[in-house]
Amino acid sequence: MVATAAQSFPPEDTRPLKMFFEDEARFGRISEIFSCWAPEGVRPVIQAQIVRQYTHIFSAVCPHDGESFSLILPYADSEAMEIFLFESSTNHRTLRK
Repeated sequence: MVATAAQSFPPEDTRPLKMFFEDEARFGRISEIFSCWAPEGVRPVIQAQIVRQYTHIFSAVCPHDGESFSLILPYADSEAMEIFLFESSTNHRTLRK
């Protein structure tokens, strides 16, 4: 696949071809009521606040040299992936010049 991609570049483009592996992750918190320990005969009073807050992290790394790029976004969908790919591409081109 990499060799086929390399053939699609013009001959005058001598930049090295790099392969990156990408993954996304969701980090956040959900507070839920659950059981807890208390002495016999005591019913603990626990305040509860239902919270659902997340942030999404997109990251790509080149295993050959460890170069990486990450982007934190408030959501993960096709539009967010498009943003990540554009920013990653722009960052990679900027580093090469």
